[in-house]
Amino acid sequence: MNVHEKIKEIRSKKGLSTYQLAELTGISQSTISKLENEKRKVDIETLQKIADALEISIEEFFKEDTDNKKTLDDISKVAKENKIEILAAHFEGENFTQDDLEDIEEFIKFVVSRKKK
Repeated sequence: MNVHEKIKEIRSKKGLSTYQLAELTGISQSTISKLENEKRKVDIETLQKIADALEISIEEFFKEDTDNKKTLDDISKVAKENKIEILAAHFEGENFTQDDLEDIEEFIKFVVSRKKK
């Protein structure tokens, strides 16, 4: 199941119409419909608004329907298929400031630049 299908599935399970989700997200009903029907690509900002409105984490859109956990490669593949660039990390009990996140992003850029050599 791809991200578009997961949006529709989770919205339906929460008992929301596309109109109600549009009201909660500030995204037009036609855009919600296009996203669910794969007629529009989903960007990370839109996906975050939908996740917030549905009161779920963004990772829920990438979870398997079974109890099997996805590997990082699986998540990366799904993200690439949906033109989403995500780097998610979880550190137990840590809260990061915006400056911390920018430092982490700079470190990632540094690591990537070293790989290109």
